[in-house]
Amino acid sequence: MTADNGPAGPVNGPTDIGTWALTGVTALLGEELTPTRQATLVITDGRITAAGRLHDPGPAVPRLHRPDLLITPGFVNGHTHIGDAAFAEAGFRTEGVDLLYAPDGQRWQLMAQAGDEQLVTGMRQAMQTMIRCGVVAFEDFREQGRHGVDLLREATSGLPIRALALGRHADLPFTTEQLRANTGGLSEEAQAEIRDILDSADGFSVVSPNQLTDAALAQTADLVRASGKRLAAHVSEREEDRQTSLARTGRSDIARAIEILRPDYLVHATAATPEELHAAARAGMAVVMCPRSHAALGFGVPPYLGAVAAGVKVALGTDNVMTTTPSPHEEANFLVKAERWRTGTVRHPDPGRLLAAMTVNAAQVLGATDLGSLSVGKAATFVAFDTASPNLAAAAAHDPAAALVNRATAGDIAAVVFDGRTVVGTLDHPTPPATRPGPS
Repeated sequence: MTADNGPAGPVNGPTDIGTWALTGVTALLGEELTPTRQATLVITDGRITAAGRLHDPGPAVPRLHRPDLLITPGFVNGHTHIGDAAFAEAGFRTEGVDLLYAPDGQRWQLMAQAGDEQLVTGMRQAMQTMIRCGVVAFEDFREQGRHGVDLLREATSGLPIRALALGRHADLPFTTEQLRANTGGLSEEAQAEIRDILDSADGFSVVSPNQLTDAALAQTADLVRASGKRLAAHVSEREEDRQTSLARTGRSDIARAIEILRPDYLVHATAATPEELHAAARAGMAVVMCPRSHAALGFGVPPYLGAVAAGVKVALGTDNVMTTTPSPHEEANFLVKAERWRTGTVRHPDPGRLLAAMTVNAAQVLGATDLGSLSVGKAATFVAFDTASPNLAAAAAHDPAAALVNRATAGDIAAVVFDGRTVVGTLDHPTPPATRPGPS
């Protein structure tokens, strides 16, 4: 199978050489994402070697002076399902359970009927969209067993984005009757499948604790931990998930995940109670939330502010491409409005925290330790927004963080830099005035 090379444009100017500097920019520096005007970033062989205000890179270092740019760390998409990208809007009028839930959901039927080439093309297009939106890394819950992971690897080939794959069982390992009884562990075949998936994947994903017995959750945890790879699980997507788990086991699905599975992080927690969020915080367990997807499915908006108040580290993801565009930046924009509506106040959420949820927090949750912040030693992987654009000119001058989460769009991105190389747009020169719409 072949596919086009995606949005990566020509590498321009000093980004082609070993050391170069970007000067005069406004940048969100360090782990705290501190807005810093007149900042300099020095890049050497794809790494940030200096970052600070009014830093002089030295006379021998080629530089681009761009006071019109606002630089953020590259965005990290904490949770995706890009395997269904080929079916975007095919289920727009289908109820969430009938759309997504295995084995009879519409997406599962469509994926089973599709050929590999259609799935790979859809995934590649989803990644091209992410790159244009400033996403530099993502973690995908990849369906279809090991074969699904291998298809994702094929789709990623040659694209300037880091794809982390968490595989899962190709078929459900238990019958409904076995799950109701909550007895029995994984078969030898199911255990062998996990080991085989982990040979190719970056980790393993549990669709829901409700699809495994308590014994199987413990076995899964042991198998993944023995591999040294990552483990995550969907939890508490709907109140019905809690009630199903309580009826079968006497504990909620999120409680079983925290206490038995002990994953690296949880996904969704849309129906989580304050007590469950505090339990996740005590366990040091981060949560990746996908507000637009769950709102679009009618499941609700995850309790972002409640999780933050409980001490949970929160990252943002976009969930199924079938239902939602894969831009975490749009998640933050949506969440500003949703939480203000829910709380009836404009005091929350804090835009800096939302930026962290799609940069530094998301990178930490995914174990991508060289991403997430503009710090010395990190990968030179960032997004440059054009503050001279009609959309951002006033907003960026007043409040850069708020401008990014509440107003900026992918159309305001001047360039995306991945490992020191420009892969979208250009850093060489300001956007020509002729391309900017004038007053009507």
